[in-house]
Amino acid sequence: MMKQSTLTCIVCPKECALDVYSLDRVVTYISGYSCERGKRYAHDETLCPSRIVTTTVSIEGGVCKRLPVRSSGPLPKERMGEWMRLVKELRVKAPVRAGEVLIAGILGTGTDVISSKSVALDQQSSVAHDISGAGC
Repeated sequence: MMKQSTLTCIVCPKECALDVYSLDRVVTYISGYSCERGKRYAHDETLCPSRIVTTTVSIEGGVCKRLPVRSSGPLPKERMGEWMRLVKELRVKAPVRAGEVLIAGILGTGTDVISSKSVALDQQSSVAHDISGAGC
C-alpha cells in the first residue's frame, strides 16, 4: 500500500515542506525540496530516521557537576532511548578534552560518545576548571 508522509526539511534554514511517497519501504516519489540535500534528507528520514544526540553526564573533580557530551555521528531514532540510558550512567573524571571519545562504538552502532567541552584538572586545588574560560 502506498504511504504518504509530510516532513519539514531541517538541513538548512529554508524549512522546505516535503511530501514523500513510499511503497514497501521503498521511496517512490519526493516533492517540495529545493536542493539535493533536502531530497536526501526526505529519503533518509523516511527509511531510517537518525539524529545527533546530546546530553550531559556526571564529571568528578570539576567545577561543573555535568559534562556536555554528544554522539559522534547520527544515531537511529529507535536506538536513542537505549543510548540515553547507557550514557546517563557514565561517570567521567577530569581532565577531559573536547572531542575525547568517552565510549567507543556504543551499542555496536559505530557511533562514539564524545565530550563536547574541555575541562582541565587544577593540580593545586584538585578542582577542574573550564579550559575555555566560558564557565559551566
